[in-house]
Amino acid sequence: MKQLILLLIFLNTLFIGFNQIPHVQGERQFCQGEPIELRAYGDTAYAWANANDPDSIISTNSHLIDAPTQTPTYYLYTDNDTLLIEFFDGQASCYCNYFLPNFFSPDGDDFNDKFDPVVNCEHFAERLTIYSREQLIVFDETDYHVVWDGRNQATGEHMANGIYPYIFSFITDRGDKVTLQGFVLLGR
Repeated sequence: MKQLILLLIFLNTLFIGFNQIPHVQGERQFCQGEPIELRAYGDTAYAWANANDPDSIISTNSHLIDAPTQTPTYYLYTDNDTLLIEFFDGQASCYCNYFLPNFFSPDGDDFNDKFDPVVNCEHFAERLTIYSREQLIVFDETDYHVVWDGRNQATGEHMANGIYPYIFSFITDRGDKVTLQGFVLLGR
């Protein structure tokens, strides 16, 4: 009897293990005139629907490409679950591209010596705040274009190799404030 119960528990665990929790990957920012692309993972059967009309199935594939005219919201129907996928209106960053490197090496070779965020639109000001692992501010500056050379702003000393959290923000010429948080690796 004990072996039968253990066998049933094992089979139940085995069958439950085949059902994966569904999840979706893809950018959730909506830019007018640009297509949306999402991929679903987990379960084996998918159905995408517009949340405004949940009965109208847009696609039955794991890969959805759509070109909505306004900020969309979708349902993803799977064998085991229904997911609501909401987008946010990203018009402020749609016309303004930016790039923040994830590594720099202030070793004096004139190649990648500074943490230098790039903003490719008209903007008024940038603010860059760098933190130590202890969450102490080691650099904080506001200017039209801000770069960090890997030194402690207060003491002028070179910071140790490692990962440093940052907050970078700027105000576009349209008055939109864009704030980005991340990590940069300093290595020599």
